[in-house]
Amino acid sequence: MARRPSQRAELIGALQQSVRRFGDEVNRYEAAVAERLGMHATDLHYLGFVELYGPTTAGHLAELGGLTTGAVTGVIDRLEKAGYVRRESDPADRRKVVIRLMPGAAERAGALYQPMLASTDPIWERYSDDELAVILDFADRAQPLLHEGTAWLRGGTERAPRSTARADADEVRSPLGGLSEATLRFPRGAGHVRIRGDRGLTELYHGQFPGNVPSARVDRGVVSLRYGRSPFRWMARHGELALTSAVRWRLEVEAGMTRVVAELEDLDIRAVTLAGGVSHASMALPPPRGLVPIQIAGGVNDLTITRPAGTAARLRVRGGASNVVFDGRRFASRGRDARWASTDGDDPDQYEIDIAGGARTLTVTTL
Repeated sequence: MARRPSQRAELIGALQQSVRRFGDEVNRYEAAVAERLGMHATDLHYLGFVELYGPTTAGHLAELGGLTTGAVTGVIDRLEKAGYVRRESDPADRRKVVIRLMPGAAERAGALYQPMLASTDPIWERYSDDELAVILDFADRAQPLLHEGTAWLRGGTERAPRSTARADADEVRSPLGGLSEATLRFPRGAGHVRIRGDRGLTELYHGQFPGNVPSARVDRGVVSLRYGRSPFRWMARHGELALTSAVRWRLEVEAGMTRVVAELEDLDIRAVTLAGGVSHASMALPPPRGLVPIQIAGGVNDLTITRPAGTAARLRVRGGASNVVFDGRRFASRGRDARWASTDGDDPDQYEIDIAGGARTLTVTTL
């Protein structure tokens, strides 16, 4: 029987109040965690950003949390003094300083969250997979609305930079524009998409996204694809994105990645940065040119990375690892800081794979 309009309004009102109370309890819990760790709640908040998004810059942290760059510098100073983070040069761009977690930092804070997270396991068991997908869809749809509302409260809505990109129906594309390097960025996550290199493509990129075409913007070589709806929807239709092989690429995904097939063999890859967790994904890599970092934050569940035969690689998993296959060797379980290497030497051309947040069902192999 369908609910009367008044019943629906009452249910939505009750949900809004429940979500608000839930947020209040989360804030109180995090304040208690910060107190136990001997730090300010703001510092813990930014420490969480570094853990979630991986090595990042002070400018990016300022954008995420809304503080000025100067205020964020003070936060980083305190976290560095307390031994939670360190400043270091970006391996892909020595001119850039990135903020990176110190070994064991995530575990120190995570130990205080673990009992609370474990207590929610019986709650998840109450729901079917389809019901959990509805909850996830709501959370993913609400997140960008909160982001936009915050931007409005701080003085105006976000304005996208001008771009030569255009969208026709379910397609996105852009001319090459004389670029020699480019970055593909998914600020709101990536899901249900196949990304591939195309040696014959004369445009910078060309994508088809049936039913959920993202907005596409290009600014100084950064291609930003933002989905209008959650890319993680249950049973979503797969999109296709071709990238030209005429430029050298970086791949950056924020807010999570699921059911992505990245066929990058025909591209020249400079770096890959994935934040927010990776699940049910695969990545085929080309021969590396120099040291190529593959940085993943937020944990891994079912990821396969392949590279050409004879290519050197190093793998580090922080936060625990189970069911890992590295170059044909299977490891049922490893500790909180596990490392593997394909060679004892320091090959100048190799992949350096760093995973923070743990890994379950991970394969790193060659073809």
